[in-house]
Amino acid sequence: MFIRCATFCLLLAILLSGCGPAATKLVPVSGKITIQGEPLPWGTITLIPDATKGNTSKLQPLGKVTDGTYTLETDGKPGAPLGAYRVTVSAIKPSTPEDGYKPPVWAASQDYLDQNKSGLTLTVVETPPPGAYDIALTKK
Repeated sequence: MFIRCATFCLLLAILLSGCGPAATKLVPVSGKITIQGEPLPWGTITLIPDATKGNTSKLQPLGKVTDGTYTLETDGKPGAPLGAYRVTVSAIKPSTPEDGYKPPVWAASQDYLDQNKSGLTLTVVETPPPGAYDIALTKK
């Protein structure tokens, strides 16, 4: 009886050890965003998993653009999960009390806010070549 119970407990422990939520591996992602060849002065970038290319993740990495550079985070942790993404860029100047909350200033087309209109994609890989995550915007 003891051997059966011990065997059952061992099998149960083995099965349960693989049933918890798996930690998603994040890899570093940073790049440059330009508009008409000049660094995008401000904005945000968001990656939306592209299910049509096999990325079924529910996570959306994002980053702040400052002086044309960005670094992505996912749920407050540095990096992004591997996979294909559609990309949105919000190129709107933040309003501040010092500005008197003036109307928004757009550095690039508002089409970049829409994953279906932006035309931007990225594939996050383990070891990307230099410049793999750089993005060139136009005024449209």
